[in-house]
Amino acid sequence: MATRTFGAYNERASSPEWPLERETRNKEQVSSEYPVRADTHISESKSLALLRQSLPSHWIIREVGERDYGLDIYVEIVGVDKRLRGDLVAIQLKSQAKVEFSKSSTRKYTTLYTIKRATLNYWLGMPVPVFVCLVCLSTERCYWVNIKRRYREGAYSRTTRTQLKQKQAAAPNPAIRIEMVDNFSLSHLNRFLRSYEIERKWPEIEVAIERGLTSYTSLGPLVLMCKRNHPKQHCSTTLQYLINSHWETFRTLSMYLEGGSPTDLSHWYEENARYAKAERLTESYNFYFHTVWAMFNEMLNGYRDCLITAYDMVTTTHKEYFDQRFPLLRTHLESRPLTFLADDWYPRYFFDEYENETKHPEKLFFEDFTEYDRVLNDLLRS
Repeated sequence: MATRTFGAYNERASSPEWPLERETRNKEQVSSEYPVRADTHISESKSLALLRQSLPSHWIIREVGERDYGLDIYVEIVGVDKRLRGDLVAIQLKSQAKVEFSKSSTRKYTTLYTIKRATLNYWLGMPVPVFVCLVCLSTERCYWVNIKRRYREGAYSRTTRTQLKQKQAAAPNPAIRIEMVDNFSLSHLNRFLRSYEIERKWPEIEVAIERGLTSYTSLGPLVLMCKRNHPKQHCSTTLQYLINSHWETFRTLSMYLEGGSPTDLSHWYEENARYAKAERLTESYNFYFHTVWAMFNEMLNGYRDCLITAYDMVTTTHKEYFDQRFPLLRTHLESRPLTFLADDWYPRYFFDEYENETKHPEKLFFEDFTEYDRVLNDLLRS
């Protein structure tokens, strides 16, 4: 019986047509109207799969259910220690069969004109960093752009640069520029992480920019007051608060504008305790001037560089943004340049070579400087 069944099975298998094939053919004769998967859906699925392959496997990708509002996924960045700290990025996915980059520019880039201004405004109001990811389906590379950073640089302004006006007249949507170097390859991933970290910390950074530029004029007299005290004497609480404030401002600007890595403020409290123990002095939360001098030695030169960068951002590269964020800051800076640009700042305040003019540094604390470096523009562009 089993043999006959097997033989019957072989007979049916060798027949010219299976029952399912006959049924399918009969249905097609009745109607050829069936759903067809759209090319855009195929591209979306492929671009998401390629992005998953490009990102570290321990990162978490969460798809957004409703994609009509300009966001496709949330990516949670997970550290190498596998701890989840709430580092979240919103991403809009775009794909092209082949991404064409500029050939003449030193920094090769491509431009998207498909993002509506309403969508851009929505992104700018998001409480998390927003990135657009462009996937090249032919090369399987994923490129990105930090939307809020480009906004601060004035890239999406309605009165943006002249060379984009004709293109934008034909395409009224904002021009989203994506650079070739900004991609999710393993060798370039740190660029994305740094861009994200700056974006996450931006509220602190812009406050540090405003605070640093408006308070630096008082730093010279503060340095002078501290330099004229004995190293084994500890400073007052008021002086220490001012010194701490300058250090924290310097540290934020150095880390996020210049890529520096100044020590945390707690380091100086530890140094102060070590100094007091070594010199058999009374332990104190207030710094001894020996510690204060060490802080100034490490801070002053780098702080000046940070503020030159910040000055350039407020008055030139991020001008429109800072005019909206701090409306009067640029006006004050342009009418009264800061004392960090004074050509004799170091001889006057750090080396104390102007004793006849600086007998009362506490009075100078509130005064403007009247002579400025003649190479101001060169300094700002250096």
